Amino acid sequence: MRAASPPPARRAATMPSLTQVGGRPVMPDLSGLNLREALRFTNRLQLHMSAEGDGSVIGQSPAAGTVIEPGMTGVLRLRRQPAERGERR
Repeated sequence: MRAASPPPARRAATMPSLTQVGGRPVMPDLSGLNLREALRFTNRLQLHMSAEGDGSVIGQSPAAGTVIEPGMTGVLRLRRQPAERGERR
């Protein structure tokens, strides 16, 4: 009898880094982050974000690369990713 192999590990999203243009912060690409991670990051930037959907970030406004300022508002679009083969939900 063969031992069952462990399920594949989920890919962890890489936390974005903050970059600046002319000393002003630029919106990072939040793709792949879950809502909690994305809000934690945008809260540090003093952005007011709302969310549409659930799961991982698949889209955002302001777009990645946009110069941002504290107090700006934005939207995170999220979607659940399908379970990988052999993974339970």
